[in-house]
Amino acid sequence: MTTDGFRRGAPPRVGLVSLGCAKNLLDSEVMAGVLARGGFEMTTEPESADALIVNTCGFIGPAKEEGVNTILDLARLKRSGRCRRLVVAGCLAQRHAAELADAIPEIDAVVGLDEVERVAEILEGSLGGAARRTPPLTADQSVTWLYDHTSPRIRSTPPHTAYIKVAEGCDYPCTFCVIPQIRGRFRSRTPDSVLAEAEDLASDGARELILVAQDTTAYGADLGIRHGLATLLRQLAGVTGVEWVRFLYAYPTTLDCEILAALAEVPELCRYVDIPLQHASRRVLSAMRRPGNRASNERLVARIREAVPGVAVRSTFIVGFPGEEEQDFEELAGFVEETQFDAMGAFLYSNEDSAASFVPEERISEAEKESRRARLMEIQQAISLRRHRALVGRDVRVLVDGAPEESDLLLAGRTEGQAPDVDARVLLVDADRPPEELVGRFVTARITEAHPEDLVGRVVG
Repeated sequence: MTTDGFRRGAPPRVGLVSLGCAKNLLDSEVMAGVLARGGFEMTTEPESADALIVNTCGFIGPAKEEGVNTILDLARLKRSGRCRRLVVAGCLAQRHAAELADAIPEIDAVVGLDEVERVAEILEGSLGGAARRTPPLTADQSVTWLYDHTSPRIRSTPPHTAYIKVAEGCDYPCTFCVIPQIRGRFRSRTPDSVLAEAEDLASDGARELILVAQDTTAYGADLGIRHGLATLLRQLAGVTGVEWVRFLYAYPTTLDCEILAALAEVPELCRYVDIPLQHASRRVLSAMRRPGNRASNERLVARIREAVPGVAVRSTFIVGFPGEEEQDFEELAGFVEETQFDAMGAFLYSNEDSAASFVPEERISEAEKESRRARLMEIQQAISLRRHRALVGRDVRVLVDGAPEESDLLLAGRTEGQAPDVDARVLLVDADRPPEELVGRFVTARITEAHPEDLVGRVVG
């Protein structure tokens, strides 16, 4: 390994900053594994790093802004500290490689999405003084890479929880989304590869597996596998050591009866459905090139709840889409009030210049978008509070994650109806066992308080 200009006799230290979603986090974990296998030393302290890598998200405007700001922060650290190389990877790098390199001269290399497993090679070349400013893929080429069970990986999640990316890319034509342009066509991993990874993760202490993809419920369709996700879920539930399996990002037309039947019948499968519906107005959904309308979405959620008793249903919506009138928003708000989701997120429309929905001049101001988002979330907060209050006095099964960021005097955990980072938590108080005996374990908690964001409980078993 070339280390000219770095600490002689010691491997270069690399700090990796991961932005964006869980799918991006998995790419970061693979990059960390590749670097460690290549002889680099990983550090969580950017100030002590010889090289810094930022894995960016490029989905919407705020994510791009966060990515650019992070790169600029690391560029300043490079100028003032020991860091000698700055590498940019991920969706933003794939989408805007040349622009980033031109605007931020501190960037020494750009890693394309098809080059994740070449990151050590690229960084080593950069360390040797050969700056590499653009990835080999051009804008009209399609990304094809997808990690598998043989890819090295260093997990950054708690030991008891692990993500598995079962597919990559997307074939849907949603007008607001640029993911197909960035990540390429939909492609699934083989069931054998997913199961092999699950077994490795379970042997390494993972008790909860979370399946992710851009279109998780379409898993296996490109491989000619009928009911691919339902079959895979049942197989994963049988992996020794695994007690919870959940999946994120269902699509309305590919969430079939077989998947719901599996959730209802297999105890290890979390009764949890995350289904981004995006809107309720037929007119807006049509402009988004999304299926359905308010009535069909109401029937869909009712079908999910009927098929899987006790299921938690989460959804997300976009407000401020071009052409969204006040009556469209009111229909969406009425749908949220009527449907009573267990959890919900709302996002402002991001006017991406390469998206089919792009308009040269938006009629809906950012202030109006934010007002609509706030009104929608106010409705959901009241719903969440009512749902949480109904749990007071009940005993629930909780997977203990550890101390929350806001206090090391508490422990935070989740029920099967709560996914990490996006949903409410159960804050545990008055535990009669040391925290180290509870973290990563399943406990019985009695709910004592209810709040819109979180529940409070005490361990009773």
